[in-house]
Amino acid sequence: MRCCYFITAKHVATDLQGRQVFFLVNAKGGGVVGVAGVVGEHWFLHPSDPSADVAAIQIVMDSQADILAIALEHFGLPERLERLHIGIGDETIISGLFTAVPGTTRNIPIVRHGNIAMMPGEQIQTDLGYADAFLVEARSIGGVERVTRFR
Repeated sequence: MRCCYFITAKHVATDLQGRQVFFLVNAKGGGVVGVAGVVGEHWFLHPSDPSADVAAIQIVMDSQADILAIALEHFGLPERLERLHIGIGDETIISGLFTAVPGTTRNIPIVRHGNIAMMPGEQIQTDLGYADAFLVEARSIGGVERVTRFR
């Protein structure tokens, strides 16, 4: 049995606090499956930065789920971006689900592209306090849950 984490924004996890959480994902061979077996209902937040708008919840992998985990070594951590010389102007790929029209028999992802427009030089004020922030300029519409990858 493999375990992984689903990642979302902290403000989304806060809205889900105290509620049973499951994820509707594409199934191998077609259709959808609800990923059950959420390990507890505990959301993990950033351990030292209360302004980080990120939360994770551990799930048990369902063998019928057509999902792919992203290894930690592929996350865009600041030291990794610096080592790879990734910065302003570099392209990004953003994939997500248009939540207003999720589909009835399959989740259909949308893909957008853009560029890094700002790298954190100093912390900026956000609703969660001062935070390190990247600005990715890309076309988007409300209701798109997204994952950004640097290319």
